[in-house]
Amino acid sequence: MPDAERVAEVCAIAAKRPVAPLTPNKTRVAVLMSGGVDSSVTALLMQKAGYDVVGVTGWLIKSGSRCCDTGMIDAARVCEQLEIDHHAVDLRELFKSQIMDQFPESYARARTPLPCSLCNTLVNGAHYLIMERNF
Repeated sequence: MPDAERVAEVCAIAAKRPVAPLTPNKTRVAVLMSGGVDSSVTALLMQKAGYDVVGVTGWLIKSGSRCCDTGMIDAARVCEQLEIDHHAVDLRELFKSQIMDQFPESYARARTPLPCSLCNTLVNGAHYLIMERNF
């Protein structure tokens, strides 16, 4: 598992990276990349289909989460291997307020928190943040 400093470094670099100029005669697509197989293969297939692909990963946790920290590093590596831009969108405060802060409320209602399920909904609902960046 990467340490918190390494994740912060990768996220900071990816968040500050300028958006590359659009390749003439190509349609640009932003692939939301978790670092997993599905999104990585999607980026590869879109690239092979002739699209100008940009990888985008949401930075969800400040540190210490195996799945989220590792996913950010893995997504950056995949983008590097595919030679496509990788950008991070800082969703940490949104993730904290909408996912992590809900744990006590869930327990108080005698419900088991489902952070990954809620996160998938959150990330799907946060597409507007990515579109604002004009990838």
